[in-house]
Amino acid sequence: MKIKTDIATLERAGSEHSAWLNKVRKSIDNLADYLIRILPDQTTHLPDGYQFTYWPSKDYSILKQSQSGGGNLFELTRQSKNRESVLAFTREIASGFLDKLSKHLEYETGQFLSASDKIKQLVEK
Repeated sequence: MKIKTDIATLERAGSEHSAWLNKVRKSIDNLADYLIRILPDQTTHLPDGYQFTYWPSKDYSILKQSQSGGGNLFELTRQSKNRESVLAFTREIASGFLDKLSKHLEYETGQFLSASDKIKQLVEK
């Protein structure tokens, strides 16, 4: 009975996919929580058309905006992460977004430290 085997395979794939999707959703929440801890502004523009916004309630929005000005491509929030948006975000991660984000944050940190040093020099005069 091949059909029973096929149905069992589909059921197993469905439950494995659901478990995988829940793990990825949790990982996105963890990334957002990390960004909330390190970003100074509640709304920050990030590389590749991303905007990250968070609120005191720890809610967040990861918004991917079209580079050509055609609106938003997807949005992830703590309460809403649909399958298509999650998959689109994981493709971006696999394509090197986190490396770009890291370089962006390093640059911003350098800018902040440079400004801080200039202010300190002015105060010491």
